Amino acid sequence: MTVVEVFHKEPTGLLHVATVLTPETNDHAALEYAWRWTQNIHDSWSMPVGHQEDYNNRVTRLAPLPKAHGRTVGLRSSMVGDQFLIDTRIYIVDSFGFKQVE
Repeated sequence: MTVVEVFHKEPTGLLHVATVLTPETNDHAALEYAWRWTQNIHDSWSMPVGHQEDYNNRVTRLAPLPKAHGRTVGLRSSMVGDQFLIDTRIYIVDSFGFKQVE
C-alpha cells in the first residue's frame, strides 16, 4: 500500500485536499490510482452521498466543500499543476503523467 497526499494548486497556494490510500506498491501506479480517484467523471469524488461512481472510500477528503449559488458542491478534479506527495517525493501533474520535483 502507498499513501498519496493530494494538493490542488490554487491562486493562494497549495490546498491539501485529500489523502489516498492506494493498494499499489510503486509510485507510478500509486500516482495513477490517486489521479483516477480525484476526478469528477460521472459525479463527485469528494461527496459520498448520492455520488457513488467517482467516490472511493480509500480517499479521505481533507479540504472543506465549497458553496456555489447557496448549495454545497464537490471539489474540482485534480489537474495539471497540482502536486502529489509520496513520502518525501513530490510529483507535479504534467500534461501527460507526472514529473518528479528534484
